Amino acid sequence: MGTYKDYLNGVRSLFEGEGARFKNRSELAGFVDLAPAQIGRYTSEEGTKNLEKICDFLDKVGAKIVFPGQEMDGFVLIPRVRGVAGAGESWETSAEPTGMYAFRESFMRNLGLNAKHAIMMYVAGDSMEPLICNRDTILVDTHDTEPRDGGIHVVGFGETVMVKRLQRTPRGWNLCSENKRYPPLAIEGQELESMRIHGRVRWFGRVL
Repeated sequence: MGTYKDYLNGVRSLFEGEGARFKNRSELAGFVDLAPAQIGRYTSEEGTKNLEKICDFLDKVGAKIVFPGQEMDGFVLIPRVRGVAGAGESWETSAEPTGMYAFRESFMRNLGLNAKHAIMMYVAGDSMEPLICNRDTILVDTHDTEPRDGGIHVVGFGETVMVKRLQRTPRGWNLCSENKRYPPLAIEGQELESMRIHGRVRWFGRVL
């Protein structure tokens, strides 16, 4: 669909269909300080023939007219929680959101990740370097709470929350760091009852 059709559909959505901002064209006309008879210049194909040339130009240069409510079409918002996952020892965590990140719906579908089960968290420490570095942001699937051999998970013990790669052992799990300076942490016996998988890391981002 070209920009001209985008424009017509967008402007009509202001007064037509579910979620319309205005009851009808007349109400829209009053809002933009136009006489009801003039509003057709901006809301009908007949009235916007001159605008079509402008829209064609925008379409050729890759620009798009966006109306209120359309800004995030094709995207989903993922909350970043007020918490830090330690890539070392441990850090505090809270479910309180402090911001939102936009991801393409197609990207989430390719990951097989439902946005309702996703959160973002900061990482602190160097134990997962060079893969995940200090102050990176990770995308966590909180619905995927089954430990996976070789998977990178957000793991909890009491108030301790860590990002580690899991390695299955005959008696439990090793919590492994990517940084070879940190030896694996063995979780065995009764400690297994205290281990909680908060989710699996599916993506990370970095500000340079």
